[in-house]
Amino acid sequence: MRACALHWLLPGLLAACDGGPMGGGPDSGPADGGATGDGAMSCPPGPAVQDAPADPHPVFPEPRYAKIGPLGARVRTACVDLSALGFAHAALEARVADLLLQAGLEGAPAPATACACDFALTFAASPPALPAQASAVWAAAGSSAERHLALTESQDGRARATLYAASERGALYALRAALALVQPDPAAPTARRVATATIVDFPGFAGRGVVEGFYGPPYSVTDRTTLLRLQDRLRENAFIYGPKNDPYARDQWRDPYPLTGTGAGAGQVIQVAAHEADRLLVDFIWSISPGLSYDFANDAAEFARLTAKIENLRSLGVRRFALFLDDIGSANATQHADLINRTADYLRSRDAQAHLIVVGTRYAFGPDAYTDTLGQRLHPDIEVMWTGNDIEPATMTAADMGAVNRSLRRSVTIWDNWPNAPGSFTGRSADLHAAVAGYYSNPVLNEQAAHPPAVFWQVLGAISDYLWDPERYAPDPGSSFQRWQPILSRWLPQVAPCSPCGSFGAGWTCSPTDRNTIYYCDGRCLTGLPCPGDCQLQPNPHPDICR
Repeated sequence: MRACALHWLLPGLLAACDGGPMGGGPDSGPADGGATGDGAMSCPPGPAVQDAPADPHPVFPEPRYAKIGPLGARVRTACVDLSALGFAHAALEARVADLLLQAGLEGAPAPATACACDFALTFAASPPALPAQASAVWAAAGSSAERHLALTESQDGRARATLYAASERGALYALRAALALVQPDPAAPTARRVATATIVDFPGFAGRGVVEGFYGPPYSVTDRTTLLRLQDRLRENAFIYGPKNDPYARDQWRDPYPLTGTGAGAGQVIQVAAHEADRLLVDFIWSISPGLSYDFANDAAEFARLTAKIENLRSLGVRRFALFLDDIGSANATQHADLINRTADYLRSRDAQAHLIVVGTRYAFGPDAYTDTLGQRLHPDIEVMWTGNDIEPATMTAADMGAVNRSLRRSVTIWDNWPNAPGSFTGRSADLHAAVAGYYSNPVLNEQAAHPPAVFWQVLGAISDYLWDPERYAPDPGSSFQRWQPILSRWLPQVAPCSPCGSFGAGWTCSPTDRNTIYYCDGRCLTGLPCPGDCQLQPNPHPDICR
């Protein structure tokens, strides 16, 4: 066994220190699945504690496999070793310190020394051995990009975890799962201990998220930021920006989003949302809706305006796009397919990884000649959204998608206009994920300001349970909604701290102490957001801007 060693350092905060590889595989230990070591760690032992019961359901949404044992070592400091990750992980690395703070832990004191951490969390280069039941769940994950596992144990008063993931987002989920095992010590509530556990998990729906696609006032900066941060905790992976009443996305689609001058601040709304989503590892997808006025008779000039608008959004930090052709008078499928394909080709010319999502003029009820033409003509990698057998269907099943999938020659992506009334989330079948490419809820609860945004947030937990594991959700949706209410109530003050605006006027103002932070006052709450670049002061009455 090797001695404790420094593996990875976030300057001034974190150092990795473990006692060597976890020996014997993770199929033994107090939790019947916790990892076991290969001998006593060479670091000085931590304080001795008695086994204590752990929270049996600490991870949200609930994992597919979770074997939770007793509370083990008492911990105060933690270190995270990302060195074995075989993919880019800058966004995850930037979040580690904040994730530790959320768990009530500190990074290793600077300068970092060997054995400075009570809890060593190490990502493995390959999946460790698992007990039979956990191994079966891992095999069921197949090639899911977000599959992940977390194994924890305690030895000699110190805790350690072995984590594995196949992508940066999966690694975030694995780290969150391990840190959720840090729980209050019943004998000393201000102290923290780590539960011995094996967690193996993957999502049911590949694409999971929200489409802000309703009519009426769009979300405020504060509300959209709150939603993105809730999505992060709920393990949703995408947000589609498409409010019908954003003039720069629909009626004035040709006009660039301004940062200054007339309409000043509209570009800032998009910029900070895209940047915040990137920080959270949530895909931000901006949609353009040109169909009300796109002049196909002057197609070359119009398409040039469309691509110029895309470049305007790229300058604001947007990298993912959607093209919406819903709720318009024209239904020329051949013209629409040609426009969609050329848009997808343009995006791919700018970014080899670009992927276009579209909504056609026919987006509900069932297939017809329009969907047949789109299916024949659209590039096969373009996603097409569909609301189901109705615009606001009470039920939705995999069988409902058969005819439209055949017509469009691809699995549709769900744009779900449900729930449309406060309360629990119902009517979606356990097998729907097998027939679709993704699933996005449209908050019709907030359409025309019928209900405040928080009414939609109340049901987000139940929706996330369904999206993560629809087979388990389907039999008991009501209890899922009720179970989430205290959790969401606990999270909201953390993700949406509502400080008084004080001396800050309405709109955008640079932080007086940190030029990488900009504040937004919506007249009620002051929200601090990171700037993609330096915050630049502007003369009154113009809003300050990020560059």
